[in-house]
Formats: sequence, structure tokens, C-alpha cells
Amino acid sequence: MSKRIMYRFFLGMPFGVTYGLVIDIAYAYLNNQTFYQMATNRFDDYISNPLDILVITVILWALLGSLFFVTALIFTVERWSLVKKIIIHFFVTVSIFMIIAYALGWYLLNIEGVLTEIIIFVIIYALFLINDMIQSKRNVAAINNKIKNKNNN
Repeated sequence: MSKRIMYRFFLGMPFGVTYGLVIDIAYAYLNNQTFYQMATNRFDDYISNPLDILVITVILWALLGSLFFVTALIFTVERWSLVKKIIIHFFVTVSIFMIIAYALGWYLLNIEGVLTEIIIFVIIYALFLINDMIQSKRNVAAINNKIKNKNNN
């Protein structure tokens, strides 16, 4: 299992960096920036070298990608019910995500900022779950059709 975790940890890194950069660029466009400047980062007050801030930001983006790739392994635990998997996955993911997102400056540490970030996370999470349910229903229907066609022949 630890080999699978490490594999997924490193596999998720480039995805996290890519998504982080896309989000950062979208943020820049939404704020009418005419040149690229990273989104607000919690390290600006402590580190003066922009290159160091970029490295820390890229590492945090990579950790986000790793988080999502590793926590997906929760769904491979066969002895747990689907509801238990979803609940554990949600709370583990949102907890670690919130820490990294705060470090990236994606929200302010106040009730409004935390609630807004959690609501956005819940909406995205729900969209993924709904998509998975629709895909599962399609897969079941396709399997049933194959069985029905095989039995009719």
C-alpha cells in the first residue's frame, strides 16, 4: 500500500502544478492584471525573494495535486461502505486542502473566508459525485444491455 501511496503522491504533483497555475492565471485575468503576478501568497511578508515565493507556491500546488491523487485511494478500501468512504474522503481532503489553500492566499482566515472556501469546495465535490453517479448508472445500463442481448441470442 505504501508503494501505491508514494506512486500516486508523485503522479499527482504535475497535475497540481498545472491546475494551480491555471487557477492563478484565471485569477490574474479576473482581476484585470496586464502582466503575470502570482496571486497573494501568505509568504510575502516573510520572504522577499520572488523566486523563493514561486518555488514555495509550486511546491504547495504540487502538494494539492498529490492530496487529490492519494486520497482517491480511500475509495479502494473494500471493507468500508461507500458512504463511509465518501465521508472520510471529504473530511480528509477538505481539511488538508484548507490548510494549503490558506497558505496559497486563496482565502482569508475569517468566518466569511472559511465558509466561502468550504462552500466552493462542497459544490465542486458534489459536482464530481453527481458526475460519478451518472457515469455509474450509464455503466450499469450498458452491462445490463449486454447481458440482455446475450440472453436473447
